[in-house]
Amino acid sequence: MGCQPENTAAKVFRELKNGQYTTEMTLTTGTISALAFPDVSIEVERLIGVAKRSKEL
Repeated sequence: MGCQPENTAAKVFRELKNGQYTTEMTLTTGTISALAFPDVSIEVERLIGVAKRSKEL
């Protein structure tokens, strides 16, 4: 039986209103892009992988 990594999802916060985000998404797959740069996207798996490697160091 394997051990599950602690950081297996990316949280995305959008739609800031009155100092609070009105949209929160928890993603484990797919691609995301910044609202300011919609033509630039990154795979969620790559973000999660970076977080896992950083934590192990």
